[in-house]
Amino acid sequence: MNLRPGSTKCFRQAAAQAISIRLSTSAGTSTSSIYSLETFTHEFASVLSQNKPLTSADLNILLTYLTRDKHDASMLTSPETGMTTIKLGDPSSKVRPAPVTAHDETIANLRTLSLRLDQQIDTLHESIAALESTAREAISSSPPQKTRAMAALRTKKLANTTLERRQASLEQVSGVIFSIDDAATQVEMVKAMEASTGLLEDLNKQVGGVGRVDSIMEGLREQMVGVEDVSKVIGTVGREGAGGMVDEEELDEEIEAMLREGKEKEDALKRQAEEENTELLRNQEAEKTAKLLESAPSVPEDVKDVDRQKEQEVAVSGSAEKDLERRLKLMSLDVVGSGSG
Repeated sequence: MNLRPGSTKCFRQAAAQAISIRLSTSAGTSTSSIYSLETFTHEFASVLSQNKPLTSADLNILLTYLTRDKHDASMLTSPETGMTTIKLGDPSSKVRPAPVTAHDETIANLRTLSLRLDQQIDTLHESIAALESTAREAISSSPPQKTRAMAALRTKKLANTTLERRQASLEQVSGVIFSIDDAATQVEMVKAMEASTGLLEDLNKQVGGVGRVDSIMEGLREQMVGVEDVSKVIGTVGREGAGGMVDEEELDEEIEAMLREGKEKEDALKRQAEEENTELLRNQEAEKTAKLLESAPSVPEDVKDVDRQKEQEVAVSGSAEKDLERRLKLMSLDVVGSGSG
């Protein structure tokens, strides 16, 4: 990253704030705040921009600002190995981190070894994929290049063996780092329990032992009984009026009357609702019947003509029957008159 004149201060502050935010949002352990210059560069070179990582000069300026100006980090370069160890402070605490120790240098070495193994494993994965692709291309060519394919497969096999060794080494290094974190956590727990033991001892001294607690509890119970007795007396006085004690039976009768009144109102509302519902059903049935009659098909004209013809035939037949009956009556009268003459 190219720094413009006058922008160094802004760059340092922005980078330091970005590092603080990243540390505060990650799960911190006893080893996660210790870096070598190599692991620090790998972790924070792109803290401001993924496209423009910080240069070595930028990182030196940033580390000087963190250690000398902000006191958010401690840094030590070993005269024997030349390795730089960096210890970052807790972002939530304003306490300056302790100076770098030999233990910190060991942790920085382990984390550097872990980073290098991880990078080697990534490179081996890429090499194995490329060798397999080369072998497939050689076999699929015309004519097949068997010798080239065999060479690629032999190299791939060696790379797989190396990959397995690197992965085993990475597991061992990671296990050591986890064990260090676990041991550091246990040390903190023991220190906390030791401090808690002293605190509990002081508190128990302030309590004064079991006998004093029993005495206090007994006195507390006596006072609570006295308060309860006073409350009962005050409650009795409150129930007394100018005319004497309140008749509880009258109150019960009044409550019963109120309940009955409420029940009668509820029953009346139910009956009214049932009647309204019945009337509504009747109206709905009537509307359905009227709709059915309206939608029924009309009687054809030829059927109506047949019905009228039948009615006329019935009327003619009835008239003939009446005429025959009249003639029979007249004949019977004539027979009776001639017999009497």
